[in-house]
Amino acid sequence: MGKQQVVLNSKTRYNSTYEGGNQMRDEKFKPRYTRDTLQEMSDRDLSSAENSLERRISAMRRENKKTYEIEIELCYVQDEMFRRSKQNSNKFRRKS
Repeated sequence: MGKQQVVLNSKTRYNSTYEGGNQMRDEKFKPRYTRDTLQEMSDRDLSSAENSLERRISAMRRENKKTYEIEIELCYVQDEMFRRSKQNSNKFRRKS
């Protein structure tokens, strides 16, 4: 199984396949959550989006459907949540 890499950039998306190396993904796939969209969302909206995507992935797996594109979107959302939590923890850190 090859390495998987997702470039979190709203302009370019290079994703790897499960078995192969890097390939440009199907251009029909347009993620609903871009970096710009996620930055504008509230924390509550991000949490709601994460829960929604996790439920969709679970439902699609039960139906034996491919979930790769939805998982990419979930990674975008989780990455933004991580960035915010890290940024908030740095705000309250005391300077020594």
